[in-house]
Amino acid sequence: MRGTRGAILLIDDDPDNRLSLSWILQSEGFSVMEAGTGTEGLRLVAQGVDLVLLDIGLPDMSGHDVCSAIKTNSSASTIPVIQLSGHFVSSDDRVRGLEGGADLYLTKPVQPRELLAHVNALLRLRGAEQNLRESEQRFRSVLESSRDMIYRLNLGSQTYDYVSPACRDILGYEAEDLVAGGLGFMVSLLHPADILVLQEHLEHLQAGRVEKRFASVVEYRARHRDGEYRWLSDSRVQVAANDGHAGAIVGSVRNITDRKRADEILQERERQLSALFEGARDALLIADDKARICDVNPAACLLFDMPSDQLGGRAIADSIEGGEDLAGTWALFLGQGRMSGEWRIKRGKQPPRDVEFVATANFLPGQHLLILRDATERRHLEEQLRQSQKMEAVGRLAGGIAHDFNNLLTVIGGYGEMLIRQLPPHEFAHEMVREMNKASERATALTRQLLAFSRKQILAPQPVNLNKLIRESEELLRRLIGDDIELIVEIANDLGTVRADPPLFSQVLLNLAVNARDAMPTGGKLCLETKNSTVDDTFARTHAEVVPGEYVMLTVSDTGTGMDEAAKSHVFEPFFTTKEQGKGTGLGLAMVYGSIRQSGGHIAVESTVGRGTTFRILLPRVDERAVTKSPSLDLPPTRTGSETILLAEDEDGVRAMAAQALRACGYTVLEARDGADAIGVSQQYHGTIHLLLTDVVMPRVSGRQLADWLRPHRPEMKILFMSGYADDAVFRHGVLKAETNFLQKPFSAAKLSTFVRELLDGVASRGA
Repeated sequence: MRGTRGAILLIDDDPDNRLSLSWILQSEGFSVMEAGTGTEGLRLVAQGVDLVLLDIGLPDMSGHDVCSAIKTNSSASTIPVIQLSGHFVSSDDRVRGLEGGADLYLTKPVQPRELLAHVNALLRLRGAEQNLRESEQRFRSVLESSRDMIYRLNLGSQTYDYVSPACRDILGYEAEDLVAGGLGFMVSLLHPADILVLQEHLEHLQAGRVEKRFASVVEYRARHRDGEYRWLSDSRVQVAANDGHAGAIVGSVRNITDRKRADEILQERERQLSALFEGARDALLIADDKARICDVNPAACLLFDMPSDQLGGRAIADSIEGGEDLAGTWALFLGQGRMSGEWRIKRGKQPPRDVEFVATANFLPGQHLLILRDATERRHLEEQLRQSQKMEAVGRLAGGIAHDFNNLLTVIGGYGEMLIRQLPPHEFAHEMVREMNKASERATALTRQLLAFSRKQILAPQPVNLNKLIRESEELLRRLIGDDIELIVEIANDLGTVRADPPLFSQVLLNLAVNARDAMPTGGKLCLETKNSTVDDTFARTHAEVVPGEYVMLTVSDTGTGMDEAAKSHVFEPFFTTKEQGKGTGLGLAMVYGSIRQSGGHIAVESTVGRGTTFRILLPRVDERAVTKSPSLDLPPTRTGSETILLAEDEDGVRAMAAQALRACGYTVLEARDGADAIGVSQQYHGTIHLLLTDVVMPRVSGRQLADWLRPHRPEMKILFMSGYADDAVFRHGVLKAETNFLQKPFSAAKLSTFVRELLDGVASRGA
């Protein structure tokens, strides 16, 4: 094994000598291999050793021959060899040994300390030589592998002492071509415009004394072997001669053609950018790290109504409303690199303008670009468009549900009214029907509230107790959310009074319940909780819309899917919805927010994805007694008659209820399932038909088409239209004319009989 200090080979035919020398060397940490003949020694040398101790007298060959064989072997030529002799030898033999490559000649017996000193010295020398060779190899490897052309130019002889192989890539020629041609060959490759520049540079280097660490760079064009000129960057360092002046130059040549082209492109782009900057219609600002304006374009001067010399150096914060908050935002912007948003800018004596802006950090080093676009007029137009679209959408929503919903309310209210007339007031069934009619009235009020929302609402606030409104809506809410959702109502017994529009507040509850139901497609819990609440200064400081005082709080929470921060920030915006297309209008929560704010209250939302949503509503408490009177359900007197009425209605329930109500008043009723059926009934009936009562929207033949067809055949017949759609929707689509007699669904049996009687008597109004 190789010792910690190296491996030494002993070649000696005397075993005692080998034993003695081996013990000395091993005691100092060397590993020792032994050979008794020259042939065996040469074989062991091939295995790798660090030093050889070689006896001159060997049985098979002389030590000189062994040494010569080692030194002439390229793989072993650097191994130190110490020749040993056990008797006195002449100086000629010593010379012969040293000429054969021996590094040292010793006479046996050798003192251990002397032997070890020589061994260590030779090993250190070999290590230093090996390090030097490795260093030279590394240096040459760097030179040979460098993509730059490295050279050494002798200024005296104007020749190249060295040129690296990269010459082939830089100039297209071999390094030998440049060495053979010298400086003259290199000059012949230069662009004519650059020859004088290079010559003056060389003369300057030759004339001056060498300065420490003085390096210079010169750029020039040289013709490549392919005939094209390349831009080269020549970095040079002087090498001093004996007189202190530059005797040589060591340089590194790099191809910078691509960089030069990029610089030209950059300069052209800078010219284009300057033209765009000056000619842009948007306001452009260049600001520094402290958010101070460095440069502006003409459009910015127009926007700010201020000349460029006044804008320059001005803090951006001084030119925008709320600018005192810009410092923190600006620091964040410098870290993130981009910022966008909206500002309202100050314009001296001119009215402020709304702008949209986009900012890019370090557009140039230490300078930041802001692009501002005047959005004042566009916002005004967008607001008008949004309002128009909202009204149109709400109108479509109202028209979409009004027909079916009002038909159902017509059936419920009509039968309820007829039934209550037949029940003695003292019976329990009479009270049950009264409660049914009260629910129908509330539903009718909600429907009308929805139909009226497309116009500016006028609230009818009154002192109310939210507990009462919640209890009145509880059954409707349970049916609305479905059996798979548990409704939990927790109300405070000492709840204060608030001023609110009862139908509108009921609509708020419905919208929040629908929103919660849609967030719990697989079921869950919906909780309504009321309590008195005091808002202090601490809470008010973090909620800009709330002032300290006494409130009633309604909390509506669900265990649904919840919302992320992005959705939560837009949840009250009109037309924003997280539901898939066609599943939501995005108006529900916008209506809730507007209603609460219009009532002087505040609404906030808390939500976490997967953990549900909670809405907290605050309404100011008032020192008034809550109104508890329920709407009067006293029934008007029934108006009777004996005429014949043709009833055309495609909804079976509505048709049956209306027919029964009219027959109960003494009229003869001819029923038709739709407009086409009504034409057939009219043709088969040969008596007088005094009145046509027809729905407007029916399959096959509409009410308008039915009336137009029957009028020529029965000119004496009066016509009464009815519909579950809003009046304006019916008129807008050209179904009816404004002067037409029209009965809005839902209607009661008494209202129907009264309107029919007045119309037959010629005293009815145009609409009811």
